[in-house]
Amino acid sequence: MPMRQGEDPRVSAIFRALADGDHLRAIELSEAHWSYLSSFRLEVKRTVADSLPDDVLRARPLWAVTRQVLAHTFFGRLRPSLWGGVLPPLRRSDSLIDRLAVQTAYAAAARFRGRLEDAARWVARAQAELAAAPESERAGARLILADLHHEWALVALFAGRGSDAITMFTRSFEAAEQEGHPRAAINAAAELAWLVTLTGKRAQALAWLGRIARLRAEHPTVHHTTHTDRIARAQLLLDELDLAGARAELAAVGDARDHALLLCAVRALIDAHDPELDPATTLAHLRAETDTFHDGWAAAHLNEAMLEVAQTRLYLRSGQAALAVQAIGATERVSGEIGSGRAAAALHQLGDDERAYAMTTRFLAEGSRWPRMRVHALAVHSILLLRRGEERAAAETFSEALELVAEHRLLISLAILPADDLRELAALLPQRHPRRYLALAVADAPIASTPGPEGPRLSARESTVLAVLAEGITVAEAAARLMVSVNTVKTQLRMLYLKLGVHDRRDLLVAARRRGLV
Repeated sequence: MPMRQGEDPRVSAIFRALADGDHLRAIELSEAHWSYLSSFRLEVKRTVADSLPDDVLRARPLWAVTRQVLAHTFFGRLRPSLWGGVLPPLRRSDSLIDRLAVQTAYAAAARFRGRLEDAARWVARAQAELAAAPESERAGARLILADLHHEWALVALFAGRGSDAITMFTRSFEAAEQEGHPRAAINAAAELAWLVTLTGKRAQALAWLGRIARLRAEHPTVHHTTHTDRIARAQLLLDELDLAGARAELAAVGDARDHALLLCAVRALIDAHDPELDPATTLAHLRAETDTFHDGWAAAHLNEAMLEVAQTRLYLRSGQAALAVQAIGATERVSGEIGSGRAAAALHQLGDDERAYAMTTRFLAEGSRWPRMRVHALAVHSILLLRRGEERAAAETFSEALELVAEHRLLISLAILPADDLRELAALLPQRHPRRYLALAVADAPIASTPGPEGPRLSARESTVLAVLAEGITVAEAAARLMVSVNTVKTQLRMLYLKLGVHDRRDLLVAARRRGLV
């Protein structure tokens, strides 16, 4: 590569070493200025890596990995296939920095192929080796610590371990700041911004966005940074019911790199709240778009969970609660903190309030630290309490949800309930309640609302008991006719009261006739 007029002396020295065929000297100079080259002159690092002969690459696996990483960076959307090549072998005789680079490359390759357990094992191996190494060796590996922690965090993220990912991205940011590596710092902060936004912790998300703005202002020429912070900004705008602003932020993301599938899911979630868009059409577009992604991305647990969130919203909007339950996995499993509240909402729409109540009770008892998911669970739990006749508990629970909504501006999280449910819950609160207006604002907002529950689903025995009692006979007479015990009929009667939200026989029959159950 010819030197440009006024070229940086650090770069000039590297080019002179390459021109002289002194590859080891070029490596030495590049590693001495690793953070500078990584942030501002990636093309120089790529030139060095591409210039190294095979024997040098075999002796320095870090640079063999660097060559693949840089090709991965520069090739845009073609990058996943690049990890299909042969990676350097792992040798005990290599330096700590070389071994860590190779182990982390193996983890990245496994992640791209969707082999997340293998990826996690490679990360654990690298972390253990770093922790056990003498301080002198660890100091020599310091220049790549930000990159290592970033990839380790991505493995945790793809495996669905959000809290671990936040911890490791934070370490990546701290290492980048310490080494003067603004590109790595921006990339780590961008990941943290959207991850923290996902949890609903608005103040923390804004703090990370502020750090990114500061870094970009201080280093305007840094290049090849991610723009996943725009996903965070989009979600923050969606939280405040600004669909147009959220779409504009997503449109500016460009190449979302490892989070392209996440970008599709967030875009679909925005569209799912747009009353002008048909949910079935949006769902079809989402399926067509996600079919283009390779298995490694599609197998990522976080991607799966976010796609489930978008699909569930679309199914609920179109009145297909049964498909929503299937999408969120509520019949066989619960998608952790991300899906529990939405699964309960789908069950409530199906009329299965008993399971929905058990799900939200368990989730709230576990004490989630993520405000967004706690609002979902609290909102659904509130309406379930109201249907059980526990008005005071419903009001207290809904008030707790509104406090979190106010603190973190999570208005969109209330839209997990139909507008009529929100108005009904708001009516439980005093007129002067300081947060009551939030529920009414969401209920009246120009966003698509989900329909109310389809109605209770009765078992065959419950339907039989209801039909017999509708004739006006006593519990004892119903037991004799059905040839069961009085206690059995009483048990079925209590379940009917619970499912139809009533407290006595007269109201039960009125509610049953209104719903066409008798």
